[in-house]
Amino acid sequence: MRLLFYIHSLSAGGAERVISKLTSHLAAECDSQGERQYDVTLLTQAPLGSDRYPLHPAVQRQSLLTGQVSRNLAEAVFNNLRRIWRLRREIRQSKPDVVIAFMPTANILSLIATTGLGIPVLVSERNYPPCSRIGGLRRWLQQRLYPRAHTVVAVSQGIARWLEAHWQLQNVVTIANGTSLPLPLTDPVVSTDQVGDARLILFVGRMVEQKQPLTALEVFAHLRTDDDWRLVMIGRGPLSDQVAQEIERRRLSGRVHRIEHVGNLQDWLERSEILLFPSRYEGRVLVFTPRSRLKPNARFQVEVATIFLYHDIGGHLGGSKYRVFGLVNGKGFVNALFVVGMAGVDLPPFLHFFQGKLVG
Repeated sequence: MRLLFYIHSLSAGGAERVISKLTSHLAAECDSQGERQYDVTLLTQAPLGSDRYPLHPAVQRQSLLTGQVSRNLAEAVFNNLRRIWRLRREIRQSKPDVVIAFMPTANILSLIATTGLGIPVLVSERNYPPCSRIGGLRRWLQQRLYPRAHTVVAVSQGIARWLEAHWQLQNVVTIANGTSLPLPLTDPVVSTDQVGDARLILFVGRMVEQKQPLTALEVFAHLRTDDDWRLVMIGRGPLSDQVAQEIERRRLSGRVHRIEHVGNLQDWLERSEILLFPSRYEGRVLVFTPRSRLKPNARFQVEVATIFLYHDIGGHLGGSKYRVFGLVNGKGFVNALFVVGMAGVDLPPFLHFFQGKLVG
């Protein structure tokens, strides 16, 4: 079976990590005679030079080179028409049995590009639609085009229920994200020695409004300067400069370490005691386990549309227990902070302070 996967890029990000693992797994699948079961192509708009995740050698990696940023409406129209034309041309030439798209723009372009070709399209909706800020036109196109998809894959039941209730979709299935531990080792390898013996709080995510790195700094700023905690922020994006300015403004330079990208994230997860995840919205959060006592391939998730003050999500996983805290907004959706710490790890003072703001 020929499978064509389509996403904007393979730069650092959660969806990019998932699609790289999925395509690699499928490309490696063989039948009892040793014959490969899937012919897998991974197609992006961005060039191959921006890739951050390794792929199985059997994955056919291609780029349309159509990831240019539009500076005005005219360029946006032209660039998107070119993306549709090049994507349709590639699909017609490769003749896949199925097209699988990740992320809203790739979903929309795939559904338009395959019009009249008779090829089933699977699209993946990874964020809770009411909270996702993608613009009115793209939202309108999603609502009109998603019924054409063979399947809409939602990464949480909350997303699936919303799509069925508000867009009356009858083609939704729920497949949660998954990950495995330990995470693969890639370049660059950044040593954890730079934080010395300090107790470590880890933030991992793109520097964009959705991930709320500024909220992470605001929370961390409540920690007394004599406490032996350090915040490491791994990621980059449009807010990188603003994050740097905020660190200086709050005089946190000696206690906050910024790293754009690491290939040895597993080392940093094991070195940290608390994972700070202040995402404004997600479909379903992958929670990695600092100082993991879990067996390889163990996984657990937190449903973001749930309001909670204290929730034990690790009691059934080898005896390890984890504390999860979340802020909620006026609409009842978690929108500010996840703190994941192993049971037995004392919460630092600033989290005791912050806990008073939580809604249960």
